[in-house]
Amino acid sequence: MQFWKLMLRLSLLLVLNLTANVAHATPPFGCAPGDQDNTCLTAIRSAPIPQPACSTAAGWTTAAAAVWIGSQWSQPQCSFQPAPTCPTGSTQTTAPAWNGAQWVGLVCAPPNKGGGDTKQMQDQCLALLPPTGLQLTPQTQVTDISNPPIHVVAWEWSPVLGPVVVTSDVWRFDCFFQNGVGPQIEFFPVNTDTPGGEGG
Repeated sequence: MQFWKLMLRLSLLLVLNLTANVAHATPPFGCAPGDQDNTCLTAIRSAPIPQPACSTAAGWTTAAAAVWIGSQWSQPQCSFQPAPTCPTGSTQTTAPAWNGAQWVGLVCAPPNKGGGDTKQMQDQCLALLPPTGLQLTPQTQVTDISNPPIHVVAWEWSPVLGPVVVTSDVWRFDCFFQNGVGPQIEFFPVNTDTPGGEGG
């Protein structure tokens, strides 16, 4: 009988000891995400992690933004569009500009369909001179009067001889290509008695 009482007491002491250990290890509140261990006494804290983003420089766009995946950000999906350029042979007259989503505003002057060579283009112009009745003289000079902003390549030949108008046989002969189309010609008498030398 004494033996069984002793065993009962020992068993009771063992149960009480285990219960006390469990009570000590378990706090009066549950463990929340971010807490350090099963004691839940110290929570893990850190500074906010900034969301990565694509470059805001010209040409860059965001195809897919970064998303939070529990402990870190995913990488954003970025794409780059290089600035457009004019086709071979044409001339850029206005540079492209980035509007945040795409490049806009590129303006190109088309290549000259007259062959692109100045000598060839001038020869095409002068081939139209004889039907006008005008003639070049040793004093005739050619002047470049091109206007690139409106895609005009042009020359002036002056003075040239032509029919007498009033008292002068001095004329001016102009020839131009616009947007690669030409040659087109204009000619008119020059009044040498008028200040500036041109009239008619």
